[in-house]
Amino acid sequence: MEATKKVIGLIRMAGMSSSRTVQQLKIVDDGLAPHHRACGVGDLLEEIRAFVA
Repeated sequence: MEATKKVIGLIRMAGMSSSRTVQQLKIVDDGLAPHHRACGVGDLLEEIRAFVA
């Protein structure tokens, strides 16, 4: 989870929004979705979904 947060931060700093990046974040979202109630996962999913929307 921490790595994903760092990646999102770096993407925002660089202003990067390639379709490959978005696709990879969607893969992470799909993998974490079943664990949305675990500590911190719900917030991370919201952050990912805000970015890929």
